[in-house]
Amino acid sequence: MIYLIVNRKENICKIGYSNNPKKRLNELQVGNSNELQLLKTIEGNQQQEAILHSLFFDFNLRGEWFIYSNEIKKYFN
Repeated sequence: MIYLIVNRKENICKIGYSNNPKKRLNELQVGNSNELQLLKTIEGNQQQEAILHSLFFDFNLRGEWFIYSNEIKKYFN
């Protein structure tokens, strides 16, 4: 499952893949002082996740973290 986790305070998001997105949110939250929110999950696999990373390459900060751009918002809405 592909997930979108957002850190609204910093206007960044993580596009990732996990069999358990809620558990992944909890793991990420431990290492983050800002509140993270699991905004969306969509069916998909790791290959589709990689395609999304390529699609939003211009907004990439590091690894799976991206600027929470209007393009990403539109895609996940």
